[in-house]
Amino acid sequence: MLRKKAAMNKKITCLCIGMMIITMIYGGGVVYYLHHFYPGTRIQGVPVSQKLASKLEKDMTEELQSYRLRIQFKGQVEDTLGGEQLGLSYASHGEILALKQKQNPFLWPIIILKRTSYNYRITMDYKEEQLRDLLSNMKQDQIPSKDAYIEKKGGIFFIIAQVEGNEIDLEKTMSKMKQAVEEGRTFLDLSSCDCYLTPRIYEDDPDLVAKTERLNQATQMKIVYDFGDRTEELNGKTIYEWISIGELNTIHLDTEKIRAYVEQLGSKYDTFGSTREFTTSGGKKIRISGGDYGWLIHRAGETAALEGLILEAKSQQGRVPLYTYTGYHREKDDIGDTYVEINYTRQRMWFYKEGQLLVDTPIVTGNTRKGYSSPQGIFPIVYKEKDAVLRGEDYESYVTYWMPFYRNFGIHDAPWRSEFGGDIYQNRGSHGCINTPEQAAKTIFDEIEPGVPVVAYDESLVEIID
Repeated sequence: MLRKKAAMNKKITCLCIGMMIITMIYGGGVVYYLHHFYPGTRIQGVPVSQKLASKLEKDMTEELQSYRLRIQFKGQVEDTLGGEQLGLSYASHGEILALKQKQNPFLWPIIILKRTSYNYRITMDYKEEQLRDLLSNMKQDQIPSKDAYIEKKGGIFFIIAQVEGNEIDLEKTMSKMKQAVEEGRTFLDLSSCDCYLTPRIYEDDPDLVAKTERLNQATQMKIVYDFGDRTEELNGKTIYEWISIGELNTIHLDTEKIRAYVEQLGSKYDTFGSTREFTTSGGKKIRISGGDYGWLIHRAGETAALEGLILEAKSQQGRVPLYTYTGYHREKDDIGDTYVEINYTRQRMWFYKEGQLLVDTPIVTGNTRKGYSSPQGIFPIVYKEKDAVLRGEDYESYVTYWMPFYRNFGIHDAPWRSEFGGDIYQNRGSHGCINTPEQAAKTIFDEIEPGVPVVAYDESLVEIID
């Protein structure tokens, strides 16, 4: 009986001792984890298991130097940046102690058994310029991406494919790295974060393809200019030389070369104010110059119009260029077979329409004694007006038929005259207009149109060829 009682007392004693030991261990753990972090705890990615919170609060900057951020680049290339390289530092605001207070020290046995992990974030500082310099140095060995672009060679245009490089987007990478550091992450895949500079334009870009096709269409263009009895062809081979490709595949036309081409057309086909050969009604062949009749290509306007056709790759047959001045006939002989001929020497005027002589009349021209000379050269009929009043410094005259061809000079009837021709003009001539018998003036007025050329000359002032 005594043995049984002694054995029981021994068991109770052992149990009490065991309970005391467990209590002491538990209590010791509570006291320990009252000031230390649980196992598996990380702050900003830095392991702080079993670290004393108060000391860690003071020494966190040093601890941050052990932080490592592993970066995955293209091509399975990796690099690891440490806290020191990133310039990490911690300015104490009591955050670490506050984090420690979130951990219940009385639950430490459960935490240890569960092997729970904790990852906390704190406010920390890092040197942005140091990080920027670090990334800038990385860029030195990187291959930049290149856009697809249009190449010009051998008379055609074709697309050069883009280059997929491995150059990082500095600003975006900076942002992603800062975010990773702030979140305490230890791995960053730049590809999945879209941190690489990629080509802006790819070879299958619809606009690029369409632009290349249009450029090649331009090299096949044909613009045929119509100059009446002559034509001038502009082909794609010449146009090809005028085209160049700029940045971002912009199309540039050499305006100076296009203007030079238009100037060449003008030099070849313009007749405005030129010297012409003319066969008079008397059968003489003369060379006459002066006046403002004829064709003159509008240099700036036609240059711009031609550029527009090229950019749209539009061929055109029978193109009529833009003109500053136009004549009545477009043939090489732009006087043609409809015109008025005035011979000051013989004081006579003829009107031909489509080769048919409709009027042959004596006239009275400018009073040479008073210095009222009539204009010599080739001019267009500007307009025609019926029942007009002609005014000058010392006269006011009513006429029925008025057809000006140069400034205030024109053809008109002269009801105040009873005779025409001869040498009347030398002393009793007009102020420079062409005084015409009424019936002749009426016939011309009824049959003529604005633009019809007027060939006016003094035989003594023109070159007689034969």
